Amino acid sequence: MEVSLLDVGKIKSQFLALENAVIDTSSIINIKKSHFLVDLQQQIKLHTINEVFSEYGIPVTAIKTHSINQTGQSTDQKVVALAVNYSFPIISEDKGILRAAQRHHLEYYNAVMMLEFLLFKKCVDTEKYQNSFDLLKGYCRYSSGIWDYIDKLHGLLLGDE
Repeated sequence: MEVSLLDVGKIKSQFLALENAVIDTSSIINIKKSHFLVDLQQQIKLHTINEVFSEYGIPVTAIKTHSINQTGQSTDQKVVALAVNYSFPIISEDKGILRAAQRHHLEYYNAVMMLEFLLFKKCVDTEKYQNSFDLLKGYCRYSSGIWDYIDKLHGLLLGDE
């Protein structure tokens, strides 16, 4: 997967405009385990559905909870419905959710992209970034193509400084 300068410009624009996002269980777990959930919450308003906290086991302070009353839908479908209702980007590790976001023309990110967001916005220093990145590397099962993409993106995002 190649990262073009056009992609980097688009990602920078998206990062600069990012104020709200819907987050699912997998991303809450990975971001919390990697110690940057509080940093992320200080930069963007996170939203989720009641079922996510049921899966996670406890509510997370500062994540706004919504009810989606759509009988017969899975938690993943309700996460996507919430994002569609508010036109918010989605943060998820789940390929099905990310594909659904793409079908609905919503921005979507995974945990490691949110760490790149925090570094781009200068909300974490390089030491915190590296510690969290190393933890994500241990927890997340991304393909080598995703890790290569992030590595290239990381260099291009920081290259203008």
